[in-house]
Amino acid sequence: MKRFLFSLLCFLLLVSLISCSGKGKGVDTDSQDTDAPQTETENTKREVGEIYGMFDEQYQFIFDDICYIADTFTVNDSVFALINEYEASFSIDNIDTFSARVPAIYYLIDKLDVSNDDISAYFEAAYASGANTEKPSDKQLSALGSGDVSEIMKVCVHPSALAKDGRVFTLRMLLEGDAGSYGVNDDEIKETVNRAISYYGENKLLKSPSLTDNMKNKLISLGFKIEKESISSICPVHTDAYHTIPEYFYAAHGESEIDKWKEDASSAENDTECTMSGVNIKAFLIDFGYSKEAVIEIYNSFGGTLGDLNIDLIYSDDAEAADAYYRTKNEAMEKAIAYDRAIASLKERIIADKEMGDFFTNVHEVSLPEILFMFDEDEAYLSSLSDFMVSLGLENLNLSAFYQNYDEILRLIMRRSAYYVDCYVTGRTAYDTPYEARK
Repeated sequence: MKRFLFSLLCFLLLVSLISCSGKGKGVDTDSQDTDAPQTETENTKREVGEIYGMFDEQYQFIFDDICYIADTFTVNDSVFALINEYEASFSIDNIDTFSARVPAIYYLIDKLDVSNDDISAYFEAAYASGANTEKPSDKQLSALGSGDVSEIMKVCVHPSALAKDGRVFTLRMLLEGDAGSYGVNDDEIKETVNRAISYYGENKLLKSPSLTDNMKNKLISLGFKIEKESISSICPVHTDAYHTIPEYFYAAHGESEIDKWKEDASSAENDTECTMSGVNIKAFLIDFGYSKEAVIEIYNSFGGTLGDLNIDLIYSDDAEAADAYYRTKNEAMEKAIAYDRAIASLKERIIADKEMGDFFTNVHEVSLPEILFMFDEDEAYLSSLSDFMVSLGLENLNLSAFYQNYDEILRLIMRRSAYYVDCYVTGRTAYDTPYEARK
């Protein structure tokens, strides 16, 4: 989602910029790059960069970064409402909606029924003010005025994206393997990657820390040289989660007992591929007599923060499937666990600040809005949490919105679990338990 920043810009007293949007907001964060190239406009020195991030760009900057310029159609009274409507119409995480997204400028042109002269006037003013560092070509202007969406996508496409059949596919879509169902082939993906390398630079693109394992594997299959990092710091085969015993079990059994088990388990196994094959979470739970039902109860009591426990596979008869699961980093699960831990940390902080520790023995048994509703809305206090929330990756969470939807959320609190409520208010698919969420 893009963030629209508003500031006054002037040029020789002729052109006034009411505001220009800058960079887009980070899902998953997860999800957004910060290593995209940066340039500066000649007149205003406004920093110009990528909007969604190196792997998620669709259109050239001048078509997707909306400048609100006096005496042009962009300061129409309807523009602000239209921008909100535009942002609500797609999700960067949904290939079907995001690939069909038109450039932001055309969305406004279409909704406001703007003339070709008005389109030209806008871009001339944006360039003259320094808000845009380049002008559209005659071909691009003609396409924008034609209403031909497929052609508009082709002429406005970003160098690192692929326009095809009325859709524009980002590098992430192409490399994560989702675009094949839309008729995109490997030759087209390779050509797009090469264009992106020309635009960003080979090292910046192919060594980006934002490359996921799936993206790296796809690049390797296309013939690009990628250095793959080890998935684990414990062994060369499995993820750390496979060989890590969560702290809960150390508290339950004692460090000496678990260390003795580790010593016996490691000496009993001899696997030349995995250096710690006998010491794993599956073997531990079975050796210590934990039933599947008991582990599910423990897992749920920790609100999804215990770690990457694939309980169904651990307790299945397919030992090879469980082993295979822990041989690949599950980035989506890692993000989900990190988010649950962040919410838990925020709850603990608020409970400590408000001296409500006597009310709660387990923060996972109470939802975040339920904690907040124990005191009246305190805007100054909520604002004071800003830096802490940023450190947790929760900068996009609006706590004040909970109070604005008080009645609706309160009814939900009365009917559903704390985990369900937390998922609901943070915009995630809601489940009553973490175990259900990961099935």
